[in-house]
Amino acid sequence: MLKEIQESKTESYYPEMINLNGTLIFRAPNNAYGSELWRSDGTPNGTLLIKDILSGPAGSIPSNFTRLGNNVYFITGDSDLNTYLYKTDGTASGTLMVKKMGNYSFNNLINVQGKLFFTLQNSVSIALWKSDGTTAGTELIKVLPSTYTSSPSSFTDVNGTLFFVYDTEQMDSELWKSDGTAAGTIRVKDIYPGSRSSNPQHLFNMQGTLLFCAKGTEANGAELWKSDGTEAGTTLVKNINIGDTYSSDPDNFFLYKNVVYFSAKSYEAGQELFRTDGTAAGTYMVKDFVPGTASSFPRSMIEYNDLLYVTANEYSEYYYTYYNGIHQSDGTTEGTTRCFEYNSPYIYEAGGLTKSGSVVYFAGRSFPDETELWRMEDNNVTGILDAPVEVNATRFAFPNPAKEQVTVQSESKAILKIYDGLGSLVQEVFISGTSQISGLAKGCYFFKLIQNGEVKTQKIAIVD
Repeated sequence: MLKEIQESKTESYYPEMINLNGTLIFRAPNNAYGSELWRSDGTPNGTLLIKDILSGPAGSIPSNFTRLGNNVYFITGDSDLNTYLYKTDGTASGTLMVKKMGNYSFNNLINVQGKLFFTLQNSVSIALWKSDGTTAGTELIKVLPSTYTSSPSSFTDVNGTLFFVYDTEQMDSELWKSDGTAAGTIRVKDIYPGSRSSNPQHLFNMQGTLLFCAKGTEANGAELWKSDGTEAGTTLVKNINIGDTYSSDPDNFFLYKNVVYFSAKSYEAGQELFRTDGTAAGTYMVKDFVPGTASSFPRSMIEYNDLLYVTANEYSEYYYTYYNGIHQSDGTTEGTTRCFEYNSPYIYEAGGLTKSGSVVYFAGRSFPDETELWRMEDNNVTGILDAPVEVNATRFAFPNPAKEQVTVQSESKAILKIYDGLGSLVQEVFISGTSQISGLAKGCYFFKLIQNGEVKTQKIAIVD
C-alpha cells in the first residue's frame, strides 16, 4: 500500500478522489481529525492532511469534489447540520469557504462550462442554484415544481447544457435540462407517455449527445437512449436485451477514442463490456470476460497509456476463484486482456481507478490488509508493495500447489490462521514444529503464521 492513514484496525476508506494538476485530492478518515481533506503526490511522505476544516475527531466529511479552474470545490457540514460550499488549491491557506448555505441538504455539485450547479433541499422546497466560485456569484436559478420532496439527480453537462432527472407528482420521473435561467429549466420529453415514469439513469455526454438508460414503452425494458436536448431528438439507440420483461440496464459509460464503452446485460452473456457509437449497428458486446450467462460486472474505467482500463470479474485458474481485477483493452475482443498475471500480488475488489500524471491510483484489497490506497505504473505493481503478498521470503507451507494436505513448519509454538480467497477465516490452529493441514476444498488460501511476534503470510493453491 502507499500509506496507511487510519491509525487503528478500522480500515481507511477513499470514497472520492480527484486529480488537481498532478496532485491527488481525496477524503480519508483519521483518529485525530475525523473524515477530512487529504492530498498525495504518490509517495508516503507526500500524502498529507490538507486542512482540519472542522476541528476535532468528528470531521467535516468533504464530498462532491468538482474541479473548476485551479481549484477543487466541495461540500462540507458541521455539527449544527449547516452545509457549506468550499474550495481548495491543495494547500491549507488556499482551502476556503465560498458560502454558508444554511440548514439544507446540499447535493449534485457539478461544473457546467465554468459554472457550478447544485441543489438545496429541505422539507419545504427544492431549488436549483449556480455559482461562479465567488460568494456574490452564488445565486438561485429556480425553485423546482413539486408537491412533495423528490430529489433531482444525475446532473450531467452536455456542451454547456445541464441535464438531470427529476420526479414530480404531476410529471413522473423524466429527463430535464437547464441553461442556467429559470425559463430554460424545463422537462425535455415524457419518454414513457402517461402516468408511468421512464426513470432515466446513468446520464453521459458522448461528444455533444446525451446517452442514458431509460424505459420508453411496454415493448422493452430499461435500454440505451440518446438525446440532443429536444423532444424529437430524444430516441432509443438499441434494444440490447430484447423482450418486454428484460432490461440491459446500460451503465458505467466511458468515452475512449470517440466510442463509448459501458456495461450492459444480455440474456445470453450476462452483464459484460459493450460499446456504442450512438447507432444501433455500432452498439455491441466487446468481450465476455466470464463466458456463458454469468456476469463480469465491468465497473471503473479510465484511459491510460493509449488503452482503456476497466475493472471486471474474471475466473482465476491460478487461484480457482473469481476476482475483480484490472484489465486493459484497445477496443477489440482480442486486444482485451488482464493487466498483470495471477502470481503478481493478489489484489481483489479493485475499484475507483483514478489517473494522476503517469500513475493510476485505485482502492483495492490484498490479503491480509483491508481496503487501502494503491498505485500502478505501466502495469507494474512493484510500486504498490515492495514485495508480493508473501511478506517473508522464507516459505513455511508446502507443497504449493497442494492436493489433500499441506505441511506447515514452525520453529516454535505458533498460531496458524487460514483465510479463503475472499478473506474469510476458515481455520485457526495452534502448531509447533511440523504439522499437517487437511480438509481444505479446491481454491486459493492464505496461510498466516504468527510466532514470537512475527507474522509470515503465504499463498497456497489447493488443486484436485
